[in-house]
Amino acid sequence: MKFSPDGRHLAYGVETGGFERIVLDGQEQRTFDAVAAGSLVFSPDGGHLGYIAGSQYARFAVVDDSRKPRFDMVGYLNFSPDGRYAVYAATQGTSAFTVVNDRPAAHQYDAIWLAHGQKLPFDSRKKFHYLAIKEGSIYLVEEEVD
Repeated sequence: MKFSPDGRHLAYGVETGGFERIVLDGQEQRTFDAVAAGSLVFSPDGGHLGYIAGSQYARFAVVDDSRKPRFDMVGYLNFSPDGRYAVYAATQGTSAFTVVNDRPAAHQYDAIWLAHGQKLPFDSRKKFHYLAIKEGSIYLVEEEVD
């Protein structure tokens, strides 16, 4: 269960018939095979809700009840401070990358890592950072949206 930062919205997960969905302000959202525990995140202004969901063979971010592109794995979903950008990390095959508003980043890594349960952190209105692993080296990466 999660309240929006402004306290105006409430979201929580439910399971019925072996499928999971999010309920936002009493309204049931899309049904999925699974919704990742702890992945609910509101934008700072409370205007957008996102979470990670999946089927048997793919994972995807869901923002405002709209399913985003499918990937092998998805995680670390967050919103920019102004709520204009949904960002998350994804893997496809052996490549890991970030996705900003449905657009995969050009830079690809072997892995992207944050502590369990963390979300991609923003340092400012437009910059976020994460740890990336490529060819045995660890990098602190900063990306800018827009």
